[in-house]
Amino acid sequence: MASLAGCGEPPPSATQSATITLVVSLVTPHADDGALILTITGPDLESVVTTPYVAYARATGSGTLRITVVGDLVAGPVVTLRLSVPHDAAAYAGTVEQVAQRTDTLRDALTGYGLTIAPAAP
Repeated sequence: MASLAGCGEPPPSATQSATITLVVSLVTPHADDGALILTITGPDLESVVTTPYVAYARATGSGTLRITVVGDLVAGPVVTLRLSVPHDAAAYAGTVEQVAQRTDTLRDALTGYGLTIAPAAP
């Protein structure tokens, strides 16, 4: 009977059962950012996880996510991407589209802003 429990399916491999994650970090020249809109492009984007910020994500096309992040933003991690299939971090790109100060005023220029995308620490 115990042999029937698997229904003939092999157990999942480590790559099938492990969650593949990439961390998206903000580079900012300011200390008073309150919200940002960013675009992430790359293959097999599954979902977005945020801590400690609030984020709203929407797929805008195949391999493209548009994400709004709100909070007292500082330089460093802003969202974590979960991938459905493993890929090198170099397959992903991120762009800062808009930034607002904590006073709800849009920044006129995005000079000095950027995103880095790297594998999450094990």
